[in-house]
Amino acid sequence: MLLRFACSNFRSIKEKQEILFTAAKHVKEHDEAARTVNGLSKQRVLPVVALYGANASGKSNMLKALEFLKRAALRSHVDWEKGIDRQPFRLDPAWKDEPSSFEIDFLVDGVRYHYGFVCDDEVVREEWLYAKPPGRVLQTWFNRSIDGQVHYGKHVHEFGKVLRGTFFERNKSLIISLFIQSGLGKSGVIFELFRKIVPDDSHFSERDFVDYFRDEKFWDRVSKILMLADTGIVAATISYDNGKGVDLIDLDTQDFFRDIIPETKAAREIFGKWDPAFQHSTGDHKIFFSPKDESRGTMELFYRAMACFSALEEGKTLCIDELDSSLHTLLSRAIIRLFMDPKTNPKGAQLLFTTHDTNLLSTDVLRRDQVWLTEKDQGGATHSYPLSDFKTKPTDDIEAGYLAGRFGAIPYLPPWRSLIGGEG
Repeated sequence: MLLRFACSNFRSIKEKQEILFTAAKHVKEHDEAARTVNGLSKQRVLPVVALYGANASGKSNMLKALEFLKRAALRSHVDWEKGIDRQPFRLDPAWKDEPSSFEIDFLVDGVRYHYGFVCDDEVVREEWLYAKPPGRVLQTWFNRSIDGQVHYGKHVHEFGKVLRGTFFERNKSLIISLFIQSGLGKSGVIFELFRKIVPDDSHFSERDFVDYFRDEKFWDRVSKILMLADTGIVAATISYDNGKGVDLIDLDTQDFFRDIIPETKAAREIFGKWDPAFQHSTGDHKIFFSPKDESRGTMELFYRAMACFSALEEGKTLCIDELDSSLHTLLSRAIIRLFMDPKTNPKGAQLLFTTHDTNLLSTDVLRRDQVWLTEKDQGGATHSYPLSDFKTKPTDDIEAGYLAGRFGAIPYLPPWRSLIGGEG
């Protein structure tokens, strides 16, 4: 589970900003949603965090920074060979050559890990990974200093012995990438953590559709939420178009075709295309619509439902930019509740999302420590802070207070007539 994420000098983020998934002790609403987990004796973990702020305040950049961290951890040994595309803060020229930093705290099997790195456009300057098992002292797994020296702890001794002195131990790749690739020791635990961070996974490949189709329970859940949302859809399935017409695929046929799912344009021309199909019923008639026949909102809900149920099934951390995009408020609330309820989220999946939907700013939906706000200062730099930093009561109208500017993080507009050239 994700406990904390922080970054600096990335896109609109200048000085270090952070997002916490740990519960504030003074917040009591939705107490059942804050999870007590093995490995944390004095803190509880939140399953949902929402980011609010004006347009261009940096909400999306917080998610992009987390995505950058994930991709770097898994692929820096490949992607950074010709330089590091870190996108530093551009509105202050003095920061162009300053390093960027990324940090993450997470919990796996009761062990708390702290990982981070510092880099510039060319090299990794610092990197570290620490572990804290319950009731034991802090363990150093590895620590790379600014002079390029790497210290390996006894818990990754075998990995360090293999890597030390080789050309792989270079400062254009993260040690954690090489550790994950090595398959040694507990590298699988670290890989699973980063694999389960899913940045805005709202679209799926053809292979994903077919793989998920094997899970009838999963597909039934997706179909049910489409039906309950009053879309007119009574079931969703998979269609196959080989250029001679569209056929629906049953499980037996899917088993036969799964190894020839097209991965390239040339293969698609030979084998055809896989897509979802949506069943509508009119009396005794069953009609199947393709994605292009459905509304944008219906397709957005379909992809969101797939991403959410996948996260709930595997205990992932799902990041969604603009949860409310093309979705009714009640559907957004339903998605949040799936993650908040321990009965529908028994594996500790988490949801991090941005939104402008102020209808969700209610203690009936979210705890105050689950709402984080982003706003820019006069220099254009993003700052993030939790709503729980403000003195509020559970009975306060949070939405009204937010729209009135009590907590900041809203756009300040001139009188409306001035927007079209009239007087204020």
